[in-house]
Amino acid sequence: MSGDFFAIGKPQWTQACALGLNPAAALLVLARGTGRDNSTTRWSAEAVANCTGMAWRRAAAAIEILEQAKLADAVGERTTRPTRKLAIPEDAANMLWLPNALVSGAGSEAPPIMRLRQAQNLEHLQAFIELYGMQDLAGDGGLPRNLIWKQYERERICDTGQFVVWGFREPENGARYCNARGPLARFAKRKNGDGSAWDCLEALERMGLLQTVHYLAEGDSPDAELIHALTGDADADEAREAAWALSTELPGGFRYKAEGFAYVLPVLCHIGAPAVVGVSRLVYRPHTKLTAAWWARHRESCGRASAIYAAIAAGDFQRVASA
Repeated sequence: MSGDFFAIGKPQWTQACALGLNPAAALLVLARGTGRDNSTTRWSAEAVANCTGMAWRRAAAAIEILEQAKLADAVGERTTRPTRKLAIPEDAANMLWLPNALVSGAGSEAPPIMRLRQAQNLEHLQAFIELYGMQDLAGDGGLPRNLIWKQYERERICDTGQFVVWGFREPENGARYCNARGPLARFAKRKNGDGSAWDCLEALERMGLLQTVHYLAEGDSPDAELIHALTGDADADEAREAAWALSTELPGGFRYKAEGFAYVLPVLCHIGAPAVVGVSRLVYRPHTKLTAAWWARHRESCGRASAIYAAIAAGDFQRVASA
């Protein structure tokens, strides 16, 4: 499918998961093979076996279960690779848009769907796919900050021009927080080690499917806007390193104080309570127009921050205004 992404219906995904792990995995593979209508697929048991690591007979049995549940329907002549129509919702708002790499893998790696099936935890697979319906790269940099979040302690270091230089350090307990709602609601009231939301999230992190990226934000509230990323890719690293280079140019006492922080960042003085926040982000992203627009804005915000920090370090506040 053009665009390197595919879609499945939210209600159909819920139905497939109710049928078991293998049918759920099979539906993802069949959907990966659809065309522009997100319904017609020629992918069959061989593709399911190759992408998930199931034995062919189990893959064929999983597809048969989907057909019995009316989630897939063979059309035309019955062959070894029949054309099938997958059930999809009429409203596009009820679709989950997923990256092809979840099923096909990237490069020589084992596909994520194979790793998830091998883990033999249907709840983790179901929640993982549903999280794609919550991720908002443009608005939240990843998953909502009122779902999963981490905040750093903040301390004012000094003023420089129209900026306040703030230091941010990780809390002593290093805590992250989770609100067990949406896809994570099924784990509510369970203890860690006994099927909790954190058990799920940490399993996804170990499989390389979920990461935490740090952002400078306007404030602690989950509704505060993000200013720019500090980790996650080369552009974010460049902005963070430019800010750290600035900290080495502070006057003596302030420079030594800055060494005690994980991040040292100049922020416009009217932003009275900036925050460094940890945002959870799904690693594999569908290559949609929305993703492309987010990526362009992300690179622009990191580049602008790098230029501003370099200008502040040089004491050139006229250049800061034009950056």
